[in-house]
Amino acid sequence: MAVKAVPAWAASPTPCTDWTYTQVRAASQFLSGTLLGTRLSQVFLDPAWTDFQLADLRGLQVTTNPPAAPVVDPAAGSERLDAVANAPAYRMKLDLQALQLLEVIAGIKLGSLIKTPVGAVNQFAQATYNGTANGSTGAVDNSSGVIDLSNSAGSTTWASINLRNLLNEALGGSLSGLGDVVADNLLDLSLDVGAVAGRAWQDTCTNCVNRDYLLAWLKLVVTSPLLAAIYDALVPVLGGLQTTVNGLIGTNSVVSGLLNQIENAVNALPLGLGANADLSVELDASALLAALGSDLFPSSDLLDVGLGAGKTLGIDLGVLLGGAYQADGTNTALNGLAPNTGLLVNASAVTNLVDELGKIGQDIVGAIVGLIKVNLNIQVSGLGGDLATIKLQAGENNTDPVTIGGLLNGQFYLKVSLLSGVPIVGDLLSALTSLVTTTVSGLVGQLGGALKTLVGDAVLTTTVNAAISQLVAFVNQLLTKLFVVPGILSLTANAQNDPTVGCNVRAGGGAEPSDWAGIQEGEYDVAALRLSVLQAVDTRLVTLYLARGAVGPVAASAGTAPVAPAKP
Repeated sequence: MAVKAVPAWAASPTPCTDWTYTQVRAASQFLSGTLLGTRLSQVFLDPAWTDFQLADLRGLQVTTNPPAAPVVDPAAGSERLDAVANAPAYRMKLDLQALQLLEVIAGIKLGSLIKTPVGAVNQFAQATYNGTANGSTGAVDNSSGVIDLSNSAGSTTWASINLRNLLNEALGGSLSGLGDVVADNLLDLSLDVGAVAGRAWQDTCTNCVNRDYLLAWLKLVVTSPLLAAIYDALVPVLGGLQTTVNGLIGTNSVVSGLLNQIENAVNALPLGLGANADLSVELDASALLAALGSDLFPSSDLLDVGLGAGKTLGIDLGVLLGGAYQADGTNTALNGLAPNTGLLVNASAVTNLVDELGKIGQDIVGAIVGLIKVNLNIQVSGLGGDLATIKLQAGENNTDPVTIGGLLNGQFYLKVSLLSGVPIVGDLLSALTSLVTTTVSGLVGQLGGALKTLVGDAVLTTTVNAAISQLVAFVNQLLTKLFVVPGILSLTANAQNDPTVGCNVRAGGGAEPSDWAGIQEGEYDVAALRLSVLQAVDTRLVTLYLARGAVGPVAASAGTAPVAPAKP
């Protein structure tokens, strides 16, 4: 996890008076890599891609060859910051127009390959005469380039990568390679990225390279006609649900049994009373249907599902990988990882998610019962006439109706009211109030569970359950194809070349990306996220890097102290 702190050399740079620097370099680019034969950077000349056509997305590079002034590339569009660490630094906003033109440049139909909030992403680079360098991008401070954790707790999507179109092009213009179940039911698929940043900085005076990153959260967002199919199956069911449930109340043995117990409890009072309990439900079908478009898993960080045309199914990859969210908004499965850690979704994780998604039927019922109003009126009679009523309402002074959800949560009140002119007022009121407290309230609470079961049986018809099963099978196939077999999508956090070089190297990471193996000596790169499609076939087919920063080479003139960071 990134630490929001300015390194000591950046706060008070100490000139290395015994060293004469001949080159200091830093670079950054929010999106780089290669895309189906098109490389995306003019500042990161990764050897594996040098023969590719260039789609210039304009990363930022600053090179200082003392005593000459820093040279910034590109000069146009960059902004000089004179107050950074007593030496000039430069920043440049992500070129959104170039992102939009990428489809034309690459000659492929990607739609919008990547979307990012306008004005939110800066690319920052600094290379000073005394050997210090800083390259960072993404959620970084606009004046110092330091990773800014204040963005990590937000829900803002910093980048949305169109995986559906990317996969379609990588697979030769068709999704059939993913199987018919996926190809027929995948309208859209994106990888949404929360606050993301990569930063490399080097102080040659202390022979030290630092690399850090931020990857607050990752979510797969799926759009499928199967979400609309479940909704469509529910439309006629919910349209007739009030009539259906009210008809079932009189025939359901559990509900009628509870009502009989309520009546018998009143009848048993030593006052010669009789009782008649009348129960019905009331609902607005349009309100129920509208509720299905909201998140049906509000208590789950793993899933976010809405039903209907244009609605989506979101899968939190950090949670899927077993991570938890921290107070700063970052997920433990994505942050604080060793260099080149693969984000490996295995078959067990897919099974767990599919099991959770399979509970969507009960979540649909849960959303519905929270909106179904319950009308319960208990008429108490005796002495030849009506004496009192016991009415279900939201609170002692709140006459709003109670929902089935309110009954389940114990959020209801039974109001005892005596009719005018009733004799034995004190004894009757005392007896009924005591009975409500000791017996009737408990029985009414049990009605909540009975009514929920009744509603569930009415809502989850054979057609609805079949539509749910199709959705679950589709998601299972999609995740299996992406991550397990054949595993065409590869995600790596904290990508680094020469990963053993650094001040505080985290142990246990993987080898450097194969396409970075030939990076020039003395350059040290970091990217928050590496995304590769069909990596087993050809690493150059699609390899994208998000939030990439680099420092070096940093060189000193002959006869001076060595400046290359030592490898442990």
